[in-house]
Amino acid sequence: MAGRPDALLVAPGVPLLDAVDELVIERYGGCLDSGTVFVDRTDSQPDGPLLMTAAEQTITDSMGRPVSRHFDYLQIDGQDGLSLSPAPSYLDYDAPQPDEKETIDGLLRMPWVRADHDSAMRAYVYSHGTKPRLAELQADKDEERGHVLKQVRGRLNAEIEYWYQQYNRCVEDERHGKRGRNMNSSIALKRAHEYEQRLELRERELSGTARLHAKPAMVRGMALIVPSLMLPQPVTPPESRPFARNTTEVDRRAVDLTLAMERRLGRTPIEMPHNNKGFDIRSTDSQGRTYFIEVKGRIDLPEADTFTVSANEVAFAQSQGDRHRLSIVRVSPFGREHDRIRYVERAFDAITPSCSTRSFNEQLADYWNRGTAPF
Repeated sequence: MAGRPDALLVAPGVPLLDAVDELVIERYGGCLDSGTVFVDRTDSQPDGPLLMTAAEQTITDSMGRPVSRHFDYLQIDGQDGLSLSPAPSYLDYDAPQPDEKETIDGLLRMPWVRADHDSAMRAYVYSHGTKPRLAELQADKDEERGHVLKQVRGRLNAEIEYWYQQYNRCVEDERHGKRGRNMNSSIALKRAHEYEQRLELRERELSGTARLHAKPAMVRGMALIVPSLMLPQPVTPPESRPFARNTTEVDRRAVDLTLAMERRLGRTPIEMPHNNKGFDIRSTDSQGRTYFIEVKGRIDLPEADTFTVSANEVAFAQSQGDRHRLSIVRVSPFGREHDRIRYVERAFDAITPSCSTRSFNEQLADYWNRGTAPF
């Protein structure tokens, strides 16, 4: 509009976003290096403190151009146990309160917190994050090249056949003394040979494997995650949550049905630990593609008409696009054989998270009606 600045799309892959990322890292990278402290007050908090780091991974093509740039979030516990998640778990954490500082200062002096974990972190990120992602992208690239090669062969072979038909027609006409002004057998044969040469060139270009390459992971910041149960507790118990929790049985049946559906689809699902942030199941198909599934089970009764999704789950789903599924399971009070399931793709694209929002209470029926049979 006249008199207003131009609006530009900022999204992954857009040069403007890359420039903004680089500028932020240049200006505030020192803060990331210094690290920070978060408090985990969620129901799924760990038993002890964790170190969390964000590892930036870049995969390039043979020309050195980035084809994937993403973060994985590595956590290390006090026994040097490592775990990796593509979900930004820090979205569910809080800043420490003033009365928690003394306890946190003691944790920061622990030897394992101050130890250098850089080598172990980089090795784990490569084997559990970069390497599987590289294999998945390579499979997609090879499949794409195969599809393009098929299209190229179809189009150029059609051109070759057409010009050989023109050549044969011109030869027959010339035998009877007819010679076209703009077309003759020599021109037609030349064009047929040109298309044959082009097909040969394109087959050489597309038949070989276009190798992708992974750059060394960059550690972008460190944080100490402190479970709130290790900190001074309030004298009065906190108010109960505004939304009813699902029972253990409902959650178990919802996950079990989703796992069964994934196996029926020919994929290999892996259930995540209860305290995993962002998704409940990681599932891989025969081509190496990975899908992330968030499971929401609700008892199939009229009063169970909402479900809660955290800001972390929303952010992670939006970052994964069509690799994310929301699995909604209506758990029947009449037994497992009556349980029903639907999948929703891009379930939370319409939600706009904010820094002040921790969770969203959503209408179950709206998502159920958008859902389909598992796919």
